[in-house]
Amino acid sequence: KRQTLTLSSLRGKNVLILFPRGYAAEDYWCTICNYRYAELADLEKTRKIREAYNLEILVVFPYPRDVVKAWLEALPGQLEGIRARKQPADPAALDEAGKARMERYRRLYPADYALAKGEILAPFPILVDGERTLSAKLDLFRNEWSGGKVAQNIPSVYVVDAEGVLQFKYVGQNTLDRPAYDYLLKVLEVIIGN
Repeated sequence: KRQTLTLSSLRGKNVLILFPRGYAAEDYWCTICNYRYAELADLEKTRKIREAYNLEILVVFPYPRDVVKAWLEALPGQLEGIRARKQPADPAALDEAGKARMERYRRLYPADYALAKGEILAPFPILVDGERTLSAKLDLFRNEWSGGKVAQNIPSVYVVDAEGVLQFKYVGQNTLDRPAYDYLLKVLEVIIGN
């Protein structure tokens, strides 16, 4: 059954809306988006940020329901792939380029997140924008962006306060450009303090 969510139905709560990139190439999910999603889920689990900040978190993908489901199902393998690149079986056997890639992954993805095969991580509402109505209206949807030639969103974050007023907007300028969650929590503290 198709359900529609409106921001007005969330009035009284602060709302963090995430637009992950999704695909980075054909049949290849954006590794940073996968990691950041797991990082946010861990933040909710360990710090209960929804309760602490009177917050609803929404994740919007510009794909039909079956593609979003495939992303959720692929997430355990994606997280394992990140871990394997950070901790290869035989790091001494890597050439200089391989060692540089390993160090880059260690910097970009400092924590290890894991899901059992078949485990679905969906702690927040995941909104299906299959017709790209919202993504296109916000000018986030692209068929080519930052080197990737595939249907994707520009990774972006919006924060709407409890009165329904947009308080913060961040649109990534490249694939690595994402606001840190500690920074976003400071933004929420400022909004709540007003």
